[in-house]
Amino acid sequence: MIPKRTSWLFILVLGLTTAAAAQRTVSHRANPDVRLSKKQSTFYVTFKGEDNGRVWLRLHNNTKWAITIPTEESYFDDKCVYKMTGGYPVLCMPQGMKAEIRYSIEQDGQMLSVKSGTVCTSVLLPGRYVEFSVLRDHVSNKRSVLIPFQYEWEAGNGYSGESDPVHWIRAQEKVLTKRSP
Repeated sequence: MIPKRTSWLFILVLGLTTAAAAQRTVSHRANPDVRLSKKQSTFYVTFKGEDNGRVWLRLHNNTKWAITIPTEESYFDDKCVYKMTGGYPVLCMPQGMKAEIRYSIEQDGQMLSVKSGTVCTSVLLPGRYVEFSVLRDHVSNKRSVLIPFQYEWEAGNGYSGESDPVHWIRAQEKVLTKRSP
């Protein structure tokens, strides 16, 4: 039989050894950063120029995934085919294409619709940008342009009506100081 003092000493040593081993456990989590360029945010808007009261902007997709954005018509190139997360192929916009993007305006915390009617969806690939224009007044006077989008795994994946997930890209007046290369 083991004396009580020895058994308590054994339990104490075992407990300290187990605690020390647990503290050395290394976490193997994936890097949550989905940006292609670590110097930029996931989506950003840059200023291209001005023409006849309109401001030309570039919407950049700096993520590892394609996104869908609402447009006035379907913008795509027959040679630009992309396989979405769900496995189905889609036609997508080529780099730098000019498109008429559907957007809303935010002023004083209220969202104002710019247009109504039929909306098409266009696909913007990872690492690419699309050029679009807005009225100069829409990105000034305490107004912001809001562009809705969906990630590739959300678009056409059984969502319907008001249950569709929607994310927003905001372009504020300060975007006019960020000139595109």
